[in-house]
Parts: sequence; C-alpha cells; structure tokens
Amino acid sequence: MFKVKREPNILIPTRDGTKIAGYLYLPDTKGLYMHTRRFPAIIDYKPYRKDDWIRIASDERYMLYLAERGYACILLDVRGTGSSEGVNDRMFGVEEQQDGYDAVEWVAKQDWCDGQVAMTGVSYGALTSYLVAGLKPPSLKTIVPIYGGHKWYGYSYGGGNMGAYKHLGHYGPQMLAQNSVPPYPDSEGRWLDIWKYRLENNYPWALSICENQVENSYWTNSSVEPEEIQVPTFIIGGWRDVFPEAPEFFSEMNVPKKLLMGPWPHIVPDMVKPGPTIDYLHEMVRWFDYWMKDIDNGIMDEPQIAMYTQTYDVPDPNRDNISGEWRSEAEWPLKRTEEKNYYLHPKGKLNQKTPVSNESDHDFFEYNPSVGTMSMFVKAGSGLSIPMDQRLDEALSLNYTTDVLGRNLEITGNVKVKLHVSSTAKIVSLVARISDIAPDGASNMITRGTLNITHRESHSSPSYITPGKIYEVTVELDSTSYLVKRGHKLRLSLSGADFPHLWPTPYNATNTIYRNKIYPSTLILPVVKGKSGLPKPKFKPPPQIPSIPASKITSGVWNIQKELSRTSPPRTSVVYSSGIGINTDVNTNIEFDNYMKVSTSDADPSDVFVDGKSYRIYLSPIGKVEVSTRHFVQSTVDVFHFTAKLDVFLNDQKFFKKTWVKTIPRNHC
Repeated sequence: MFKVKREPNILIPTRDGTKIAGYLYLPDTKGLYMHTRRFPAIIDYKPYRKDDWIRIASDERYMLYLAERGYACILLDVRGTGSSEGVNDRMFGVEEQQDGYDAVEWVAKQDWCDGQVAMTGVSYGALTSYLVAGLKPPSLKTIVPIYGGHKWYGYSYGGGNMGAYKHLGHYGPQMLAQNSVPPYPDSEGRWLDIWKYRLENNYPWALSICENQVENSYWTNSSVEPEEIQVPTFIIGGWRDVFPEAPEFFSEMNVPKKLLMGPWPHIVPDMVKPGPTIDYLHEMVRWFDYWMKDIDNGIMDEPQIAMYTQTYDVPDPNRDNISGEWRSEAEWPLKRTEEKNYYLHPKGKLNQKTPVSNESDHDFFEYNPSVGTMSMFVKAGSGLSIPMDQRLDEALSLNYTTDVLGRNLEITGNVKVKLHVSSTAKIVSLVARISDIAPDGASNMITRGTLNITHRESHSSPSYITPGKIYEVTVELDSTSYLVKRGHKLRLSLSGADFPHLWPTPYNATNTIYRNKIYPSTLILPVVKGKSGLPKPKFKPPPQIPSIPASKITSGVWNIQKELSRTSPPRTSVVYSSGIGINTDVNTNIEFDNYMKVSTSDADPSDVFVDGKSYRIYLSPIGKVEVSTRHFVQSTVDVFHFTAKLDVFLNDQKFFKKTWVKTIPRNHC
C-alpha cells in the first residue's frame, strides 16, 4: 500500500485552448526502491467540484483507495464547472466529450503516468466514461462505469414523457447554484475572471432539456452505442437505479466485459441502504490490475455476470437490506429464459389462458394525473430509494391479478406489456407496473415502464393519436431479476401517470384497454427455470475507509400533500426539503438548503407546476459567497412557462444577477 500525495489543481489544456482542472491523487514513492515511478492513471470526469463538494461525497474515498493501490487518480471538472475554464450550456456536450479525449491523452504523457489511462465514475462520471470511450482515445485502456446510462434522452424523457421533478425541480436548480460558485482560488489569480465569464455565459441545464422534447441531435450527440465501445468494460449497475439499462448495453457489447448488478438504487454499493453492501472497490482494483498491470488474478476466468435476484420484502423504504441472493450467470439474456404470456381477462384476472371471445371485451380507466406517488424516488442524497406499498396507487389504476401462485415464479430479464388501447385524447401515456402481492395484501413493486403513445413509432417524430382508434403498443419495463414466491400473487397495474416522476399529459381522458381474441392484451414475462450451475460470487465486506473530516449533512424529507379548497379543484403535491447541511473541508465550509414542490391539479392535468429552489453559502479563502437559484415551470395545454433565477452575493454585496424567462411550446408531451 502506498501513501498518497496530492496536487489539488493540475491544469489540462484542450484543443481549443480551454484549461480544465483536476485534483491529482498520486502514490508517493519517496524513500522506496522502485524501477519506475510511473503508474497507470484513472480519471473520474464530472461537474461536481473536485475541490470541495465531490470530495466530501464518496469520490475522494475511492480515489484514495485506488491511489493507495498503485494508481494515479484524477478528479476532473468538466468545462464551465468547478475550477475549469470555459462555458457549460448543456450536459455531455460535444466539447465536453472532446475535452475528455484530450485529458486522457495529456495524462498519458505525464512523467507520473506509464501511458495507460482508465476512466470510471458514478452517474455523470459513468456517462462521460462511455462517451469518451466512444471517441476512442488511443491511451484509454478500460472503463468502469457505475450507475450510468448511454442514452441521455431515455433518462430525461422516459418513454417520451418529460421528467417532472428530476431535472426541473431538483437537479436543475442545484446544478445552476453549484455551477455559479467560484473556482477554487489559485496562485495565478485566474479564478475571478473564470468565475465572471462563467456567470455571464453558463446556461441552465434544465432549460435546454425542456427546449428539446423529442430525440434530436441535442440528445444523439450525447449518446453512445455499444459497438462504439472498443475497450474492456466492467459495468456496475442496480435494479433500482435511475439507469436500469446496464444489462442490455452489456449484452450488445463485443469486448471483454463483466457486469455486476445489485438490488441497489443510486448509491455506491459500499454505502447503500438498503443493502446488501459489498466492497465494490476491491472488484474494481482486480479489474484494473488485470487490464493495466498484467496481473493474472483470475477475474476473467470467473463468470461474466454477478447479479442479485430479489424477493419479497414488506414495502418499507427504510429497511436495512433487500431480501434475495447473489448468483453468477454466463450471459444476458439468460439462455434458460422462456417468454410466458399472461393475458388480461374480465374481472381483473391475469393468467396464461388465451382469450377465446371475439366480443369487444374491454375495460375503462379514467386518467388521473396524480398516480405514482408510492413509487420509488431517486436516491442521490434525496431521501426515499425504493417503492412504498403500491395499494394507494393501485386504487387509482386498472389492475389485473393472478391467482395465488402454486410455485415460485422467477422473472429475470426484460418485461413487456403488449396492449390494445384507445383514448378520448390525442396525447396519452401508459404506465405499467408489476407488483408482488403478499398474502396480507401488501403490494411490493417489482418494476415499471412507461410509453407516451404519441411516441409509439419514434421518439424523434411523434404523432398524435386519433381519439377512438385502437392502437397496438408495447410498453417496455425496466429489466429486473425477482423471485415471486409460492403463495403470493402477481399484479399488473395500468395508469396514465407516474407522478411526480413524469410531467402529466395535458388532456383529461377515458382510456380503453381491449382484451379478447382479436385484441389479446398481454403481459410478457421472461421466466427463468433452473439454476445456472455456476459458483456463487463472493464479495468482501465494505472496507473501513476514513470519511472526510467534519462532514455533517441533514437528511431530506418528502411530503405528499392533498390540497383541498372551496374555491379551486383539489391538487396533489409532492414537497421535498433537505434542511440545512454543513460540510467542512480544511478551509471551505458549505451550507446548503434545497426545496422543491411538484403540484398537479387533479381535475385539470394541464395545470402542473414545479417550484425548485437551491441555496448555497461557501465560506472559503475568498470570503463569503451566497448563491440562490430558483426554477419555476408551469404548464398549460399548449406551452411550458419556464423561469430560472440566479442571485450571487460576495461578502454580503450583490455580485451578479440573471433571469431566464421562456415560453416553450409543448411537443407531444
């Protein structure tokens, strides 16, 4: 194990002259007899402030862990963020990707690097790993993306539905605030000019997302296809993560590869709750050692896939662990998978009997824009992480339930629902959930998916539906691995909303699901029988890594509100507040406060708003910096009214102020 020395502000030139800033963690070779003082390097590339915020999170922990084991590690700020120069008007832009390529090649040439570079990172850092790898820098030898997707549109507009709270109310105002904090002071005195230029030219990310509602070049330029990745890749993902497509991406890659899928939400596997927790860092080191140090540690002789198959738990988001077991598999999808059709029948029945009636058997459900509040929230420091009991949402949904199962039913793979549907509206979404129903009636959601039917043929060229016309559509649910136990039931729930995750479609509607011989609406399950026959994976328990000194963060609180008034229709609102947190890191204190309210009228689904606020106080060597941001977005039938505000104070004096106001036409959402 090496001691680690730090260089807090290395500057990396890029092709257009912009300098991006990194924090270097370097194995200390002082006093050691070594043939070389050069090491393989690992880059984590993201916009979360290498000098303070991201170091206080989990990233410095694993940078130190890797550096102690003989890797030069760099936390790197993307342009227009942290201590890097330049402007950032969108996430994952072309210039940002090119900067990553340039950084890889610059690092490879440094006297402390042996010419080999890897990339890793959680969430944003996972996506930049994919994107930079897609550009094929010669010195990039491998990547380890953790909780990341490859198609940004699919995350921001799930099934063609615009996200409500994720970007507009939560992440958007936070990042506008964080990107408006000054760079860390440097000896060259460059920080003030960088800061002023950034404040004048940065653009609210949420606004650009709202302006691009269909899949166009804005999105495709920030995406990568599996065949573009040509370096060995170790993917770490979670069934409950906000990027659940890891198995599909893995299956289409034609490179040396491994996949680790736990039951986790968006929290790293050694810190996650509920667990199980594992020492994923040890697995990363084994991967890097094999591909960058030529250490034959047997990792490539092991099965390609280690995955966790979940089973029933009382739907309590605060539990310590998720029930289930680890297993190894050789491929995805599993060869012993068989697709089983479960048909929708009268009286809410769901079974494998093929419909025989030619009559126009159908069920109706009225669109309710507030359905979805019992489903999972994103866990990235924001509270709940897994679904609550689904019965409240099911009461507002159309439900189809099996009889009590006489044997265990394992669902592993991609769940689909093929539906024959008509609507009275020209824009309508379908949300499908499958849940495990316990003998006492409790409902534990397994997975879900959604489709805006105007996007049935294309995310780039949606088209309105004709009221009353019957359409055949397929809703793809997130992949999963879940064992429904004997004595339980399986339930399919259909609704028109997933609130507050997705912005409600604007029209009241009566939707019809057809289920007969001519229109056999079907739940298609990937059913797995038998065992893989491979040895179960074994993981070390999480290591005892020292936390960053004096770190205190107050947990956030979610509230679901039903607002009643004599003068206006009832509303359903979800309110989030993080309280006040204080982070202390050597000579920087950070205080923050985040607030969000997402609200929909129960009677008029076009009347929806998001109000998100973020407040930061940075006490640093330059003095006291206060940053306040607000995103307020409200919809009508035809448009989104978007307002973003930024106020910056330096030592209690107004330093900068800017407001963005735009009216954006709704485009099939």
